Amino acid sequence: MPKTKFTALLDGQVIGTRTSDSRDYTHVIVGQRDIEAARRHAYGYQATKTDASNFRHYMSILDGTSEFLVKASWRTDAEHTAHCASMVESTERSLGGARTLEDYIAVLRNRAIASFEKAAQGGAFDMGALQWSMSEANARKAAASWSQRYLNVRVIPATKA
Repeated sequence: MPKTKFTALLDGQVIGTRTSDSRDYTHVIVGQRDIEAARRHAYGYQATKTDASNFRHYMSILDGTSEFLVKASWRTDAEHTAHCASMVESTERSLGGARTLEDYIAVLRNRAIASFEKAAQGGAFDMGALQWSMSEANARKAAASWSQRYLNVRVIPATKA
């Protein structure tokens, strides 16, 4: 069966496409991410218990006390040396130069800000297709859950291209 291309058009602009060889999509749920909430999260990044746990784990790798640095019986000495070097290298990247929890949180905050700015410049907060549906009724039901996390959520007809 040939593939059918479906398009989501909003205000004359294509905001999403999808192909299918077995389904006939009739409606699309569209919406956009909340740029202000994302900005607040990035610029006001708050440390989590997981961040603190990760930091302790990274520091145990650097100080040589991590259980993940113990030689596995199936590794040769050369493989073990390479494994440990790889773990230390990966840890250094994750820490971003931080050696205290406060500095590590600052690194995470800076990464969150950089990720937000890249997303904002890349159109990640523009209207987009969130979910395709084979019926308007099902699309309207699903739209309610999308409305909890996205702005301007609505159901529009899908068009066959």
